[in-house]
Amino acid sequence: MGLEVTLGILAMFEREDVPVACDPEVPPDAEEWPAEFLVGHEALTSGLPDATTASDVRPAYQLIAEVASEFERPVTLYAVAPLTNVARALDHFPGLSDELERIVVMGGAVDVRGNVGPANAEWNFWIDVQAAARVLGSGAQITLVSLDATNDVPVPDSWLDDLHESKQSEPIEYLSRLVEIFPNVTSGFFYLWDELAASVAAGEGFVTSEERTISVVEEPGEDRGRTVPDPAGSPIAVSSGVPDPDSFYEHFLLPLSRTPVDGDE
Repeated sequence: MGLEVTLGILAMFEREDVPVACDPEVPPDAEEWPAEFLVGHEALTSGLPDATTASDVRPAYQLIAEVASEFERPVTLYAVAPLTNVARALDHFPGLSDELERIVVMGGAVDVRGNVGPANAEWNFWIDVQAAARVLGSGAQITLVSLDATNDVPVPDSWLDDLHESKQSEPIEYLSRLVEIFPNVTSGFFYLWDELAASVAAGEGFVTSEERTISVVEEPGEDRGRTVPDPAGSPIAVSSGVPDPDSFYEHFLLPLSRTPVDGDE
């Protein structure tokens, strides 16, 4: 489903030149996404144009490493899902960490509680704990956009009204439908997790950060998958908060609700 949606969104923006790949091999010890997270996900393709290009034949980890090697420097890897493919890329291509300026990861919960049921972990790390531990301990330059920061930017209720009142374009109409299909987007459950991480990857400067030495708990128990302070851990730049959420909302949400994507007035 994710592959189909990604190809459709790129077709909508006429950017089918961007390569897209996946890896169908799920780690044997990976956790499953809860069924309630997947309800309605078939609607994600509603309104998307049919893609005219197929996915890349390479597995995702190979695509990551080869694009990083071929691309003009510096290269930032933006990782906002379980870190399975990133860990595999580092394992299969040992020199990859040297070719990356940094990896921006949305995941983890250092000084706040996680969001996985009774566990203390964050979802992206909990799904594939070993991959998270591998990436954070890889020695690569990592910026961690954790729940410590994203908890400051819940999706605001007012944005839904702004979205419906905006001048519509095909992408905005698609986004409006998704918000209607998933009303809990503005119910207080959703935060701008990946969006804040994108702003960090772009160097927008909305977060405060500090270097911390942390590790990922791999042992079974309620803390499995949690990112914890650890003197023996790897030094990681942790985004710890958003001092001015309104500035971030204005920067990120207003263009999605009040400015036509094509730039027409």
